[in-house]
Amino acid sequence: MFNRFLTNPLLNRSSGIQNTIARFKHVSANATTYPLPERLINFSTKNDFNESLQNNETLRELMVAYQKGNFKIVDAYADEVAEELNSIRSLPRTIFPKDEIFQKVDNDKKIGQWRKPAMKWIRTGLHLMKYYRNGMHNTIKVFRETKSIPKRLKDQSQTPLVTKLFHIIEINEIEYSKLKLDTIKTIPITRKEFVEYSRRKEIWKLPIFFLVALIFEEMTAIICYFFPRMVPYNCLTPGGFKHLSLMNIKKSKPSILTKNSNSTYISPYSASRETVYGHLQGKLSDLYISSWKLRICKLTNNKTIPSEALMTLYHHTFVDDWLVLQHILHNKNNTVLSYEELVNMILLRKLYKPTEDLNKMSNDDLGRKVLVWRLIFYWSYRFNNVVTTHKNSMSHDHETPLFSQKWGVSNISTFNNPGTLNGELFEKGNLNIFK
Repeated sequence: MFNRFLTNPLLNRSSGIQNTIARFKHVSANATTYPLPERLINFSTKNDFNESLQNNETLRELMVAYQKGNFKIVDAYADEVAEELNSIRSLPRTIFPKDEIFQKVDNDKKIGQWRKPAMKWIRTGLHLMKYYRNGMHNTIKVFRETKSIPKRLKDQSQTPLVTKLFHIIEINEIEYSKLKLDTIKTIPITRKEFVEYSRRKEIWKLPIFFLVALIFEEMTAIICYFFPRMVPYNCLTPGGFKHLSLMNIKKSKPSILTKNSNSTYISPYSASRETVYGHLQGKLSDLYISSWKLRICKLTNNKTIPSEALMTLYHHTFVDDWLVLQHILHNKNNTVLSYEELVNMILLRKLYKPTEDLNKMSNDDLGRKVLVWRLIFYWSYRFNNVVTTHKNSMSHDHETPLFSQKWGVSNISTFNNPGTLNGELFEKGNLNIFK
């Protein structure tokens, strides 16, 4: 991995940076000294949480940003969201307007009372068909418009785009730290483009889905509920999404560190077969490796391909987190995410319980706060005391580690880790710690 990393033409900026990278390679190779100590966040009582606040600077900054409204979650269909951060067209709606449709029929005086029950379901079916049509149209648009994104990078190798971006970020952070720059250089892609590029494979679901919708029409929703992985992501109804979220977490490998500190280092290539395949379950893994390819790897006892896919997932999560955190902590504009983006981020990071309905939670004030705090705790644990989240004056006062230096290179033991004591997920009842 590091041989490819060090020969990348983007690295030839200065001998100072090359020396820093060489030191980074040496430090990261010694996995016995990493991960660095990081306390799990404790929200059992107000005093416990205040202690976590004192020990975690990133937690303090994110809490201030959220409470001041610099970081907020809004309804994308009613409010203005950050264009560079959100991709509404490639995500499923969090709420289906059945009640709104029924109400309009009830209030329509032109429709006879005896016709209203049937008309309610007819209009609901028509709305559903329009929803599917728009979803398929947007899936095609996303596929076409993201095709040229890899050409922006100077490196035209066959390395996955997300891995290239991961390396560019590390290079920029090394340069920022070594040369004492004012800001970390941005990468040549917005978060919206990044997440849309990762969803390009959804287009291959269109042929089968189109045939199902054509043949079964209004019954398509029932079929899609039982087979949600067959459906283009932005065509999922809230019911189908709920079933998908249950499938996403049911077979998943739980975090290795939920009841420990961060004293474990596990590489995707040294992890057990059970650990590798356990983490390759769910919506995130579907973005980078197909279920049929995983089955073939299992049958042939091939561990290399799954391990590489797992490392790609690790890179994807890091890049996505990095893009959002840079906007929250280092951008003058407010960071505004949609309900849909919030739900998707919680889904991919598996920061929820099988019994929870993420869509309902996102449309409820208290439920939405719970999801946001879960994200904040997750980010604060992973990114505290690393170059990514430190401000300029702090970063140059002492040797602040990179993310990979803090945790070790591609340390998958951080997967699915909420960053909290005993791996507990924040609940509505815990909101009283802020009073």
